Amino acid sequence: MELTNSEEFTISPSTPNGTWDVSEKMINLERDGDLPPTSSSIEFGNSSEDELNKNKKVDFVLVYMDDGNLSHAQKREEYQSALRDQGLELYHEQTGFLCFIKIYAPQEVLCRYCEIMKLKMPIKLLTTDALEDKQTDLFDDARSWFINLFRFVQLDPDKFPKKERTLLTEFSRDKDYLFDVGNENFFPTNVRIMIVEFILERQCEGIHRLVNDSGCYSAAYPLHDGTYKQKGTVRALLYEEWGAANKWIKIQPLDTIQEYFGVTYAIYFAWLGFYTYMLIPASIVGLLCFFYGLITLKSNQTAIDACSPWANDVIMCPQCDLYCDYWRLNTTCILTKVTLLFDNETTIIFGAFMSFWAVLYLELWRRRSEELIHRWGLVGWDQGADHPRPQYLKMLSKIKIFKAKEKLNAVTMEKEPHVSFWKVRVPATMLSFTVVIILVLTALAAVFAVVLYRMFLNASSKIFNELDFDNNQYQNFAIPVSAAAMNLVCVLILNYFYDWVAVYLTEMEMPRTQAEFDDSLTLKIYIFQFVNYYASIFYVAFLKGKLVGYPKKYNRIFNFRQEECAPGGCLMELCIQLAIIMVGKQAVYTIIEMVLPVILKWWALFRVHTGLKRKDPNVPRTRWSQDFRLVDWGPRGLYDEYLEMVIQFGFITLFVVAFPLAPLFALANNVLEMRLDATKFLRHYRRPVPRLSPDHTDVGFLNHSLAYFDTKDFPPEYAPQNTTFGNVTVCRYAEYRNPPDHHELPYKRPTLYWKILAWRFIFIVIFQSVVGIFTMIVQWCLSGVPRELRDRTKREAYLTEQIIITREAERAKVRARSVNRFVSSGNQLRRRSTNVSDSINI
Repeated sequence: MELTNSEEFTISPSTPNGTWDVSEKMINLERDGDLPPTSSSIEFGNSSEDELNKNKKVDFVLVYMDDGNLSHAQKREEYQSALRDQGLELYHEQTGFLCFIKIYAPQEVLCRYCEIMKLKMPIKLLTTDALEDKQTDLFDDARSWFINLFRFVQLDPDKFPKKERTLLTEFSRDKDYLFDVGNENFFPTNVRIMIVEFILERQCEGIHRLVNDSGCYSAAYPLHDGTYKQKGTVRALLYEEWGAANKWIKIQPLDTIQEYFGVTYAIYFAWLGFYTYMLIPASIVGLLCFFYGLITLKSNQTAIDACSPWANDVIMCPQCDLYCDYWRLNTTCILTKVTLLFDNETTIIFGAFMSFWAVLYLELWRRRSEELIHRWGLVGWDQGADHPRPQYLKMLSKIKIFKAKEKLNAVTMEKEPHVSFWKVRVPATMLSFTVVIILVLTALAAVFAVVLYRMFLNASSKIFNELDFDNNQYQNFAIPVSAAAMNLVCVLILNYFYDWVAVYLTEMEMPRTQAEFDDSLTLKIYIFQFVNYYASIFYVAFLKGKLVGYPKKYNRIFNFRQEECAPGGCLMELCIQLAIIMVGKQAVYTIIEMVLPVILKWWALFRVHTGLKRKDPNVPRTRWSQDFRLVDWGPRGLYDEYLEMVIQFGFITLFVVAFPLAPLFALANNVLEMRLDATKFLRHYRRPVPRLSPDHTDVGFLNHSLAYFDTKDFPPEYAPQNTTFGNVTVCRYAEYRNPPDHHELPYKRPTLYWKILAWRFIFIVIFQSVVGIFTMIVQWCLSGVPRELRDRTKREAYLTEQIIITREAERAKVRARSVNRFVSSGNQLRRRSTNVSDSINI
């Protein structure tokens, strides 16, 4: 069998926790154009078993292997019989060992369950002018001007026509006159899928349990509406206009995404897009701070002092015991210059701006989300009862002690198996979070190991001497960079391991519903990832160099000196740590998302051509069989996507002052992330079910911040050995302390130190108060729901009432006319009867 480049290869997970494997039936032999146009409501073709009306569409597909298991066959027959009792039409098709059950929902079933699910559907308007905005204001004019200015980012209206505004109300079969039920497009594909999945989950054991429990079914999924290269399909349109990298500057077609993937996925992309757009002003301000530092670098007094001949004469105290030598202050020249690119006069302004930006972003997104919820008809909608997880029921069936225990569900009023809260849930939760604490301590131990690594390199100056590094100029960069890279590797490894452990621990707690499972898993993973990603950054920002002591009396831990910051502070090291962890994490995950599917496809080709995997002689060519090979979403859905962005948000809000370019890197990553996610969802995944300083100048500041130390005061066991500086009598170190010849308190804190510390606290209080006032103003000005949206909602509610009143009045008139005609006909009959009787009597 010869394979060509036009053949499509897809990937499927082999285990529920998301590990990937190449399926045995992996190779898709369908070449583009071989099949007729299809849609997610795909037309049934003629098969050997049934002849179907061409207007009927496949709403859902169930797949199972014909393995001869009688128990499975009996379960399937009972389940499929229950589906038919609900009115669903099921059609069977078998190809080799694979059996496909194609499900179609008739109009009556859709209407019935649309009412049960309380879905809001569009109603027929009395006049097309009812929803038009009659008034415009200055803000509307400014918005129109802004849209015209950036027309190049707008979507093509021919490909993505603007969604017409409609009135939505809960569907009711008693008020069918309000809805255009006769229109074949009244129930869009996403609604059809959602209704069918609702039915599938509430019959017998539920489809998710039947899929996950002992393999009664292999898969259950809705269909894509064709291949991602098939012209005329929504999937191909989204792939070309939304998923393509060259469309990165275009806004997202949220309405089309919502109609194709459902509200849950549309909300995710809406949030990701909004967050990305909000990063633009933060990136611009961060760049301005960086360029200001670059422009003013040559005139910065601290940089001039660090690189002056005076600094060459300043001998600094050793950075470690015994083996470290003295060093000259001018070796920090390059480090000081680079630090001042980020730590300059604009840093405070940038910090205040980012505090304001974070609050503004949250408030604006809340308003935007309210608009989207209203736009997609989700205001006040509740999905209903949350049923037990299939994994929960499966675990109960394996534990005999729980089989006889049942509890009445207060919502569904049905008896469900359950576990004891005190005997099972509490001990399991305590054990689970004990393991979490141990793993968190493991993450902290990894940070401590990296600290020891830096201390070891500081003591091993011979390494740099052998590399012809004549001084510490490059060592000041090499050590933080290598340590941050090592930290990143530890973070990624621990994340991968912990993710698996967290899922196992959460399953052990036996949460009943998917919502309880997600809440418990989220808490575990976020606690760990918060510590794992941020611990080393918190250490550098708040602990490193703060409680070191002085050469005569260093504060030691396990008899080891603590790490010290450079004379200019630890901000540059913090910047390096943040940049490598944040940017490195984003780069690694992006590469994985781009490369992993390609690697698995190449591996599949290699196994086929080398005979490591036998060829499948019965590869079907139907749409449903091709979608069967795509990756299943699993119960976690968009969980990992959200978590990745939340961690990034923490980087650019908690520590952004140390690295003003962080918003720019986040912006670049998110622009790419949107398109990669779109491509991944459209190409590799099945279609998801819709879910809803002293003299007030800085002259002499560097010299002023360095204290003096008399080398004869070194403890003998820690004094430097084999120094190359000759007889050094005085060295300097970064601290505010009295000189050794002070008449009363040598090496003690001077009054100046306490004044500086007090002013730092005063600044923090003032800064926090000013930022807090501004944020409260923002929150007060920006209410949760925009005024225009409130007015529109009230207007739509009023129009809906008017339409219902008008329609009911029309129906009442029709009924009255019918009654009058009936009464009139009855009267006429009585009169005729009377006349006939009179004639007979005469």
